[in-house]
Amino acid sequence: MTHADNGIGYLKSAEKDLQALRNMLDPEKFPVEVFGFHAQQTVEKCLKAWLCRFGVVFGKTHSIRHLINLLGSADVDTAELWNFAELTAFAVQFRYDSYDDIEEDELERQDLIASMETLHRRVKAQLSK
Repeated sequence: MTHADNGIGYLKSAEKDLQALRNMLDPEKFPVEVFGFHAQQTVEKCLKAWLCRFGVVFGKTHSIRHLINLLGSADVDTAELWNFAELTAFAVQFRYDSYDDIEEDELERQDLIASMETLHRRVKAQLSK
């Protein structure tokens, strides 16, 4: 399997998480930690897909900061990506620790989804090159 194939696989998987998020707008039905986990997964997979485009090895990581830094090393403008960095906590910490510290209003669900849709389109365009 080539780096490009891996990138397409990551992007398809990110699309599934993004679709799930579109159906999780109601915080009464989907707690913030569940929404946050899928948001983190969407961004992580998009960034990994983008790194595949450049053939960058990223190892096993859930750290969005690390992935953004790797993209920066590949001369990608990462300024807009740093807005996603705080989602890393939803990968592991908030899945197993107390959720009492998470404020629902910290995640503007529709705004976050819109930002992730933009990221997904940006990566998809990069993989098409």
